[in-house]
Amino acid sequence: MRAGLRLMLLGAPGVGKGTYGALLARKMRAPLVGTGDLIRAEVEADSPRAAEMRAYMRRGALLPDELVLDIVRDKLEAQTAQGKGFLLDGFPRTVPQARALQDVAPLDAVINLELVRDEFLIAKLLGRRSCRSCGASYNVADVFDEAEGVEMPALLPSNNSREKCPCGGDLGCREDDTEDTIRERLNVYKAQTFPLVEFYQERGLLEKFTIRKGLDDMPKLEAIVEALAEKKQRS
Repeated sequence: MRAGLRLMLLGAPGVGKGTYGALLARKMRAPLVGTGDLIRAEVEADSPRAAEMRAYMRRGALLPDELVLDIVRDKLEAQTAQGKGFLLDGFPRTVPQARALQDVAPLDAVINLELVRDEFLIAKLLGRRSCRSCGASYNVADVFDEAEGVEMPALLPSNNSREKCPCGGDLGCREDDTEDTIRERLNVYKAQTFPLVEFYQERGLLEKFTIRKGLDDMPKLEAIVEALAEKKQRS
């Protein structure tokens, strides 16, 4: 898949944009531009903007548009200058950001990842774990709902431990993964980010994808991306 696709993954916190994005990016032979990771890297490096970022993150609020645009602009401009594609994860988050992105790197399509109910998202976010030694990511939440056809088992380490990574490191939660903060992030998403669904739908760029089986849904998602690549190659 070498068509230089410019894609974005849209969806509420906890839907799995990072997990699906990493797999799709490899298939696309393109970088996964995850603004959450870029922001956390700046915070951990204690950059000049780190203190301002921490204040927003603790409240579960979105960073100002100007701040986020500064973080991702250089990356996207470098990719588009070389005619290469990318897969965005976590940006844009507001309609003004989406309009600004159109000036920097217009998108070919937006894949809207959906779960059936908020309760599934909350369970997945509360279940996120990462190794404090090697950084490996897991999820200890078992999400099942027979009526909705939802079946997403826990993604545990190979030793099936909910406390220890195979490397011996302890598994811990992110500082901002508390239920109150998660619910606030979902409220912020619905108020400020969900309008992007209508924004991209009106422009004929939106592709909807409902997740019910976790990573077992990947072949269906890959088929969508393959179809988009073929369409771009024909145009």
